[in-house]
Amino acid sequence: MLLYGVLMRCVNPILAIVSVLDDKDPYELPFEKGSCQRDRSHKYFAGAVKSDHWSYAKLKQAYNRLRLLKGKKTAEDFCEEHGLNLVLMQDQYDKVGELRKFLTREKYVNIKNRSGWNNYNENSGNVKVVLGVVAAGLYPNVFETSGSGNQHCPMVGVMLLQYL
Repeated sequence: MLLYGVLMRCVNPILAIVSVLDDKDPYELPFEKGSCQRDRSHKYFAGAVKSDHWSYAKLKQAYNRLRLLKGKKTAEDFCEEHGLNLVLMQDQYDKVGELRKFLTREKYVNIKNRSGWNNYNENSGNVKVVLGVVAAGLYPNVFETSGSGNQHCPMVGVMLLQYL
């Protein structure tokens, strides 16, 4: 999924989604007790898009911005306001940093300074591209039989194109 994010120029939301998928749900309230708050928060971050993945991407974007621009205390207040587990959010923030270092070290991206990441985020606001990358990353070996015989063509490109 990370490599698709690099190729499709939507690294930041994909890093956020991967960090959540690699860990627990950051909402700390049990589902029964906190379902209303969880639902409100999901709807707030997802906007008109009905996707948990997009909601997590926007949630992480808001948290990361607050932490970067206003510090840990503001990020802690944000977690409390939205019923988020602070430790998980910090762990996921750190995971994104590790994944960025990995992409740079392995030369999947060529970053000379912090603003260099902007080149790999041209499509970060495009919901269709981001969700297409998520689909391609979660289902990389999907095939479709076309015509007669045993001809198979990879569906990943088709899945990405349907979102564009």
